[in-house]
Amino acid sequence: MTNKNYISYILNVLFIGIILYLVFFNEPHTNNNIKMYEDRIDSLNNIISLNNKKLDSLSNLEEKQIDNIKNLKDELSKISNKNKDLKKKYDQEVARYNAMSNDDIANLFTETFQW
Repeated sequence: MTNKNYISYILNVLFIGIILYLVFFNEPHTNNNIKMYEDRIDSLNNIISLNNKKLDSLSNLEEKQIDNIKNLKDELSKISNKNKDLKKKYDQEVARYNAMSNDDIANLFTETFQW
């Protein structure tokens, strides 16, 4: 063998040896990556569970507020009906007073405030 062939042969064997080592014997650092990803997944799961609790709390608060709004609407409806009745009575009283003559009003006033 010539010197060039010998050097070429050694370099080829060395190159093949490095490739075989890298393929079969070199363990990638996946254990560290796997542990890091598992920790990250646990952390994200904790955040998700906390956010779910907050969501449940907000949902309960929303239901309470909706019930409160319904109650207030019912009260407002009752007050509105009462107001309509009072308005109707007021209009009737105003119409009655407008229909009265001056003498009738004077007599009503004296009868009301009679000593």
